[in-house]
Amino acid sequence: MNNARIISKNGSKYNSARISLLLISIISVINLFSILFTETYYVFSAYFTQILGGTGYYLYLESGEIIYPIVTSIIGIISVVPYFLCWLFSKKRFGWMVAGLILFCVDSVGFLFDLISLLSVGQFSMTIDLVIRVLIIVELGVAVKCGKAYFEELKASQAVPEASRPVYDQNGNIIAFAVTEGDVPSGLTENATQTQPEVAVVESQETTVENQEKTSEGEEKTEEVAGENAQEATQVEQAETPKTRKLVLNRKKTFVACAVSITVCVNNQEIVKIKNGQSVTLEVPTTAFALGTYFTTGVGVGNVNVEPGVEDIEYEAVPKMGFVTNEIVLNKIK
Repeated sequence: MNNARIISKNGSKYNSARISLLLISIISVINLFSILFTETYYVFSAYFTQILGGTGYYLYLESGEIIYPIVTSIIGIISVVPYFLCWLFSKKRFGWMVAGLILFCVDSVGFLFDLISLLSVGQFSMTIDLVIRVLIIVELGVAVKCGKAYFEELKASQAVPEASRPVYDQNGNIIAFAVTEGDVPSGLTENATQTQPEVAVVESQETTVENQEKTSEGEEKTEEVAGENAQEATQVEQAETPKTRKLVLNRKKTFVACAVSITVCVNNQEIVKIKNGQSVTLEVPTTAFALGTYFTTGVGVGNVNVEPGVEDIEYEAVPKMGFVTNEIVLNKIK
């Protein structure tokens, strides 16, 4: 299973803005043909393409030449390419999100000129356009503000500690998480063996040799008994102290985000996806760990730090969605 994406509110806001850039690209192209054939447009788009679509339409009405809307449509599609590139490359490079914000702000300058002209003659038909445009600028601005922190978190999360990696059975189901123990590294044992001083044996001193042999035998027996006792104590301790506990996560069945799966992570490690109304049971470590959730679309997150313990625990995931940010609320049941 692949490593999970970083789970943070910075990432949620950033990915939400990326989706907006993609929608601007798609709807802007749709508007070029929607204005031509239906004389209507959608507000979630670049204003420059709306101007081009309207220009091509009116030139066609006046001259009857189809070449005009074809040319304006081609120019409009080319003008949308920068938005698409900002969406595409902003996944790995923060600077493209900054470029997307600047591009949309420049596009809004022409919108403001036309808006002021209409307001001066008492026309308020572009009020909804203004509201949507302001919300988009705010969303992109928030993404730029959170983007740097998001990429720093993403870079730090790439090195997942070995202790947080899950253990799977043959069917691919998670059964436990690896728990690190304080064992002596094998390299140190080998070095210690190699550096032990050799005992010099003198043939003429038989009594001394016999005493040394008896002493060595006594030390070996003592070490053997001590080793057996330590091994038995370790086995008893391991048998009495559980290393895992059960975690039950219920996804509340709601209309909000009902068609989107939620990814469940432990210590930034992707474990399983759950659908609307489903429940999942995991074996998790008795040590403290981070429980995270996020929508598979990359927006909307929920995080909680689970305290250490041996008792089973249960949480409920409740999706909540808004225009700019989304979240998943994790409520502890027991």
